[in-house]
Amino acid sequence: PAEAVAMILSYGTAYQMLSRECDLQPGDTALIHAAGGAVGSAMCELGRLLGIKMIGTASKGKHGLLENFNCQPIDYKSEDFVERTMALTQNQGVKVVFDTLGGRNWSRSYRCLQRGGKLIGFGAYQLTSGEEKLPSVLLGFFKLLLGWKLLPDGKHTSFYSIQHRRNKKPDQFNTDMAQLFSWLKAGQLKPVIAERRPLSDAAEVHKQIDNAQITGKTVLICNEE
Repeated sequence: PAEAVAMILSYGTAYQMLSRECDLQPGDTALIHAAGGAVGSAMCELGRLLGIKMIGTASKGKHGLLENFNCQPIDYKSEDFVERTMALTQNQGVKVVFDTLGGRNWSRSYRCLQRGGKLIGFGAYQLTSGEEKLPSVLLGFFKLLLGWKLLPDGKHTSFYSIQHRRNKKPDQFNTDMAQLFSWLKAGQLKPVIAERRPLSDAAEVHKQIDNAQITGKTVLICNEE
């Protein structure tokens, strides 16, 4: 089923970042970028299940989805997410930021952290979309993996890759997949499936992804008759 397909990459990425890459506890607040996308919506659903308070950036048309997951939406096109995040947290900042956008955005996300908080990068979408150039992304990686770690501000940073972590710690990956499928079987998770489309539509689907036109996940059917 389409819902099971979503478990491996989207929910696996989201769950490992929530449970392995940081120390989020029920009641903690997290900022999720691209919260209406495949990984973002998975993180919102898992965050609700785990009792996390969530703030999410998304286009206006996806705000209803975020609100269904008890995630406070921010319209990244018309609002300054740094100002809104600080206002929503009474200038305290958030415990964790999950940022898939890239170098320039990581710098702004870092400002949203409370002391002891952590910024987790897990992609550079704005490089693939053409909104950011390679030198800027490389500078962002330098800050994320080294530069910010030298600052005495109590904040932490890392970059997450599901493939790297699975290869390094396969037992954890298997345990996390078992947990996700257990929740799916029990009806505690219901992935947001935007569409089920034939494999021949793959190029068009990727164009829609690049233009942030898909809410949740589109599943390609390989042998539909």
